[in-house]
Amino acid sequence: MTQENKAYVAIDDDPIHVHEAGLAGDPVFFGDCRKLELLMAVGLERASQVVICIDRPENALKILQAVRQQSPEVPVLVRTRDDSQSDALKKAGATVVIPEVLESSLVIVKHALLMLGMNPIRVRQRVHEARTKGYEILNGFYPGISDYLLENDTKTYRHAVTLGKKCAADQKTIESLDFKGTDVSIVEVRRDNMVLQPQVGMILNAGDIVVLTGSNSDISHIEKLFH
Repeated sequence: MTQENKAYVAIDDDPIHVHEAGLAGDPVFFGDCRKLELLMAVGLERASQVVICIDRPENALKILQAVRQQSPEVPVLVRTRDDSQSDALKKAGATVVIPEVLESSLVIVKHALLMLGMNPIRVRQRVHEARTKGYEILNGFYPGISDYLLENDTKTYRHAVTLGKKCAADQKTIESLDFKGTDVSIVEVRRDNMVLQPQVGMILNAGDIVVLTGSNSDISHIEKLFH
């Protein structure tokens, strides 16, 4: 920010961070960002943008609520570790939510594609598409033994299922499937060694491999549609 001649003020609750930044002459102050009076004291009303970088999502949400209480229109960028709280932060008024893990994964994918010789313009388009669609292309991962042992149902996982003949989903369009009350969505459909992106009007066929994303309990709940 300093190199770009952009004035800023930072608040940190780590006294060592504040001390070291102070030695360098950076405007970093010690305090609890969840307190509206502190935000007001450092100039929230004059801010053209607010950036929240807090590891604990519950604290990031409280800071966001404090900001919105006083400044409902100021753009707010929130950096999170993952996307587990993205929806809650967006509903609370975050302008942009950047999941650190997903963004770093996207950078890895970008460089891998470039190293494989993919057209740079196409790579840039794919990266842009992933960001504008809320990183949904990267959402979830296939669970391992440790994930099942933890019995953590707040994370998003991927699970592939092959459509059986005459199952409830056979010859049905994707949008006609009843996923209501769950967080499950279809990431992709694999058919005849091709990877297809789910589209409105796409009809599922027996033998299709459907890759789902969602919590383990919700996936288990709707998996019967495909068997």
